[in-house]
Amino acid sequence: MSSVDTVSAAIYGGVLLAHLPPVTGVEIGWGTTLSIAIVVLLFVIDRAESLRFPPGTTPTRVAISLLAVRIALMAIVVQLNASTLAWFLFQVPAFRASLYFGDRISYSIAAVSWVAFFVKHFPNWPEDRQESILFAMGLIFVCATAHVVRKERLGREHGEVLLAELARSHTKLQAHAETVAELATTEERNRLARDIHDSLGHYLTVTNVQIAKALAFQYRDPSIAEQAMKRRTKRCGQCGSQWAPCAPRARLSSSARRSPRWSSARAPMVVK
Repeated sequence: MSSVDTVSAAIYGGVLLAHLPPVTGVEIGWGTTLSIAIVVLLFVIDRAESLRFPPGTTPTRVAISLLAVRIALMAIVVQLNASTLAWFLFQVPAFRASLYFGDRISYSIAAVSWVAFFVKHFPNWPEDRQESILFAMGLIFVCATAHVVRKERLGREHGEVLLAELARSHTKLQAHAETVAELATTEERNRLARDIHDSLGHYLTVTNVQIAKALAFQYRDPSIAEQAMKRRTKRCGQCGSQWAPCAPRARLSSSARRSPRWSSARAPMVVK
């Protein structure tokens, strides 16, 4: 049972207790019986609304209709029963109006209820002065409670919206981070390919020329062939020295290519 149902049930329970006869064995008139039945019906209406609509989701037309039905039934109870406590039923519409439409409507209903109570009991003034003050205090307390409940509900709903937006932003940020990582890997791979093309390709071409020269002068002039092989060895050493700083990047790029995502992306190409 929600806090709204708890407040309504407490008011209905107090009014029902006031309708019970003070002494056992006393017959209950038809007016009292009808009043008790109407109060029970009001409680059933509140429970049915709570089960059908979560707090704060009652449609406007349904809320207006239920509010009008409650006020009409409570007016019947007040006409059937002369007890002052029956007027406390009108605290329920003021309470629920705050949850439906805001504080202004709630304060308006509370003010109209107190004016009707005062007009009803004006002939007995000032004997009923204490009842008027007590009824006004009850309306003020109910309106203040409804204001707190409404603010708490709106704050909770706002927090849930912020959490949902934060979750969506976190998901987008993760996707963006993965995209940036993939672009960085691709850029590093392209730069590494350019380095290989600009440096290693040149050394390989020069080495190939020196080997061809050594093979051509192997039997004509062995000294020239030996000199060409020495130059080839020197070029290979220079190539290794220049390529060594790129080796860690090559291993990083190779490990990225061995990742499950890269393998799954390249699998169709390999099959082709």
